[in-house]
Amino acid sequence: MLAKAIDDNKKIYYEKNIPTNELPKLDPQNFVNLVPMTDEINQKSEIDQKLSTMTPPAVRALEGELK
Repeated sequence: MLAKAIDDNKKIYYEKNIPTNELPKLDPQNFVNLVPMTDEINQKSEIDQKLSTMTPPAVRALEGELK
């Protein structure tokens, strides 16, 4: 991130260089907490539950093979 900031400063902003020890610390609140999405991906949606009665039995039998 520091290298990108220095590079952008040279190419875009044309500001004088600030020593890295004088740069403000990053706010930890700005970082994203990554959450595994496996529960969301494997969960059946509401529309799937409503439309499951419209699925022909032969196709429903093949659903198990896809998992």
